[in-house]
Amino acid sequence: MSQTAIQTPVIASSAPTLSIVIPVYGAWQATRVLGALLPLAALEILVCDSSPAPVALPDFPTVRLIHLQQRAFPGAARNAGWQQARGDYVLFVDADVVLTQEACHFVHRHLAANPHDLAFGLYTQDCADYNSICRFITTMQRQRFEQEFSRNHFRYGQSSHVLMRRDLYKKMGYFNPHLRMHEDKEICIRAINAGVDINVYPEFLADHIKIFSFIDLMKDHGYKSYLARETQFNNPDIFNKVENQLSTRFKTSLITSFISPILLLLLAGLNILSAKVAGGIFLGMVLSPLLLAHEIFIPSRLKEKLTGILLWPCMGATICIGVMLANVRVYSRALIRKIRYVAVLAELGKRVFFRRGMPVSIIHFVTSRCNLRCEHCFYKETLDLKDPGEQDLLQLEKTTREIGPVLWYALGGGEPFLRNDLHDIHRIIMQNCQPMMISIPTNGWYTEKTYINTLRMLQQMQRGALTIQISVDGPKTIHDAIRGDDSWQHLLKTWQKLKELQRIYPQLSLGIITVVNHTNYLSYPDFIDEITDTFQPNQISINLIRDTENRNAEVPHTVLDAYKSAIERYEWHIQHKTLTAFGYLGGAIVRAKESVQKELIYRVMRFNEFVTPCTAGALTYVIWEDGRVNACEMLPDTVGNIIGNNPENNFSTIVKNEKSDILRKKIVAEECKCSYECAMTINTLFSWPVAGKLWFRVLSGKSSSPLPLPETHTR
Repeated sequence: MSQTAIQTPVIASSAPTLSIVIPVYGAWQATRVLGALLPLAALEILVCDSSPAPVALPDFPTVRLIHLQQRAFPGAARNAGWQQARGDYVLFVDADVVLTQEACHFVHRHLAANPHDLAFGLYTQDCADYNSICRFITTMQRQRFEQEFSRNHFRYGQSSHVLMRRDLYKKMGYFNPHLRMHEDKEICIRAINAGVDINVYPEFLADHIKIFSFIDLMKDHGYKSYLARETQFNNPDIFNKVENQLSTRFKTSLITSFISPILLLLLAGLNILSAKVAGGIFLGMVLSPLLLAHEIFIPSRLKEKLTGILLWPCMGATICIGVMLANVRVYSRALIRKIRYVAVLAELGKRVFFRRGMPVSIIHFVTSRCNLRCEHCFYKETLDLKDPGEQDLLQLEKTTREIGPVLWYALGGGEPFLRNDLHDIHRIIMQNCQPMMISIPTNGWYTEKTYINTLRMLQQMQRGALTIQISVDGPKTIHDAIRGDDSWQHLLKTWQKLKELQRIYPQLSLGIITVVNHTNYLSYPDFIDEITDTFQPNQISINLIRDTENRNAEVPHTVLDAYKSAIERYEWHIQHKTLTAFGYLGGAIVRAKESVQKELIYRVMRFNEFVTPCTAGALTYVIWEDGRVNACEMLPDTVGNIIGNNPENNFSTIVKNEKSDILRKKIVAEECKCSYECAMTINTLFSWPVAGKLWFRVLSGKSSSPLPLPETHTR
């Protein structure tokens, strides 16, 4: 290893500042690793240790311990330091890596150049600690991360030491904290997708002081192969985009070097091949890596060549065994999940069939805070309250467990992305309610908050779909007049960042919500064309202004005419497939639902027609930010409150109590009707006879066929 003196160079005050983050778990050579970093004169060296009892750190003034209370995967540990770092740049260094003097000089030059890339380094090949196994493995890694690296579009470096601007998280997000493996691949895919350059610098060298014995290497390769296959299986849409930067020749050679001897022994044992022929073929297979992987073997010294030839079939064996064990595990777990989900579907079927109050759809207002003051918002009178009220995560954990499985869970506000814990709310809902879809509306003002929180939600999702809907109330001038100056520009920037995520995560659906009202009605139907051209959404939710104080209030015919023309124009776009396709199963149902739902709402509001028995209070409930439970947003009848630990605060008790039972009967008896889109969605799916129209369209393949709105009363 190159020896470095511990000294602090003089750096111009205008030079970019540096923070260093070291993720740690278990024992490590702290003094050696940290001592090599002192010449960088960093603002701070943050040691993010998730060990139960962290190793005592040397008394260096810039070193600070961040003790993580739970075992953290590499990405989570790096994020903990990244989020607390103060420097302009962050250098991530693994706990088994010692930077060389050459690397320190590189870092100083790199900071002076002030680039905006991800700068990855390489391992040295002449570390004094290395044995022949380490030298051979290092040569192999350099081939992958230096030569093969440049041949791939979705390329990645080894995250053992990587340098980047601290604020790059705004463009590409943080490391995935849920991955035990390939977190470096995943962040590189997002970086490239966001237009961030990825580079490997040969002079950015470090000694890898994790020394392998033969047994250690086999365990390491087997375990990493296992984790790699498991990670790929759980995240196919991401990791199928990138190769492992090992050429097909290399992979073929590794696998055949393991399988071929077994086949030769079998053929020789069956007297299909003579021992002499089998021996000759075996010798050729043993030496074949010299040809098939010549890029690794040619630059190696004789001792490393011999070591590599002996290691090659063993490495092939451990890789194959690791992948096979992972396949057994992931496919068995997938089967178990499917079996368990049958029970979930059975529970949902029971709720739909018996309709005793337990819902299949929840609309949950997680905040009433909002940064905007839109005139048509039904929340506008309460937005400025001193204490708007919000449920904490413990309350949400309790309530969602009581709710159990649902098909659809809609979060609302206020502006939901004002909650910094929105990704935790999403996690709790997915764990306890297992919805097929979670939807979140937003005004799109907070680009960074929306991007980071949406990314964190997608990273933790193993199933289901996530829909983010941005509210757009007209062309730029009208939208800004309704919502405030620069609102359009903010939402456009947010939409572009979400589109980047959608290219990686197809389970993300992006929609536009537009409310036809007294201010913007003259913009339709042409504004629907503008939405389609500008945003290319998966869906457009065309809503009608409603009066929550008087659900029977008449909407002016001019507004209704605009609503009708907007829907018909949207139907045209659906039919002509100008919208972005849904990236998940169930998209055809959503398409059909949109057409049938809008037809029903139009008939209610234009002709005051009773179109279907309402399922509000039977299959749908609204939970307000202060804990009140209502059958829908339009009815004032509150049937209970979930805040508290008394029996009457239990959600399942609330929806089965006397108030709820009376309200359900009242809704049916009075033929309750309105334009409330969320309730009408469930009506469209499960309230007969209109549900028959929807399912016929789905099963007959006519989900995208136009559904003309009536000109006269249909009864």
